[in-house]
Amino acid sequence: MSAGWPPREVFAELAAKYAEIARLRAERAAGAPVAPRTVLKSLAARFPGSLRELDTLEEREIDDRRAALERAAAGGPVEPWMIWLAAYHHLFRIGLGAGPIEGDATSPFGEAALHLLRNPPHGRRTDAVLLIIAQTFGSHPAIVGKTLIPRRRAR
Repeated sequence: MSAGWPPREVFAELAAKYAEIARLRAERAAGAPVAPRTVLKSLAARFPGSLRELDTLEEREIDDRRAALERAAAGGPVEPWMIWLAAYHHLFRIGLGAGPIEGDATSPFGEAALHLLRNPPHGRRTDAVLLIIAQTFGSHPAIVGKTLIPRRRAR
């Protein structure tokens, strides 16, 4: 793992993402219409995959993730899922052409990982991202995927 990656401020940004998801969910539960398309597009552009979280994460999980990320941003413990989550959004932004490929000296992702991201097996970018995260941070793609990609919540 690359020392100093991601910077602590990324955890604050991720906590703010969950606060935004919680707000959008609460507004909808209170009878408000679906958030405007511009709001949802902005959230998805900053955090690719976050609309799935909006639709599928349980309220308790949203709150727990936000609180844990706030603690990490303030210097508290950093759990592996937090780093994986930062990497997930970072790699997807690169894969979607919305993030820098070079120029981040602290980035733990080498040229081989970026090549895989640009040329995902069978065209499946999610599989490439999970594989890159697992290889970079010493896990297995299935574990990373199960941790990061939420399943349908009970309604």
